Amino acid sequence: MEAGYKTLSSGEILQRLAALFQIPVYDRCVYCVFGPYERLRRFQKRVKAEVEKGSFDNSLGKVEYLSVSRAVLDLMQEKGVYDRAAQLADQRRDDEFRAILSNSFRNLLTARGESR
Repeated sequence: MEAGYKTLSSGEILQRLAALFQIPVYDRCVYCVFGPYERLRRFQKRVKAEVEKGSFDNSLGKVEYLSVSRAVLDLMQEKGVYDRAAQLADQRRDDEFRAILSNSFRNLLTARGESR
């Protein structure tokens, strides 16, 4: 990890997330955890299981798990832009690919926020 970032254990991250979920908010919140892929993969499985068990649900509402990577890819396929994005990525046309990815991410968050 880069300097300035503290490395936390899975348990510490879950405790901090649980504390965040107890705070009243007036809009939807998205929390991200950063780290090496190998550690994130294990953590992802653990946090998903905890959310499915309802470990974070409280009087303020229900906590939902969203795999952003999977959801963005699914949305891209649903909207018919996945093949074009894959082609752009293969051709290293980064700016055009980034525009499709950014738009898909924005549409995903907007759609999820509006449907709740």
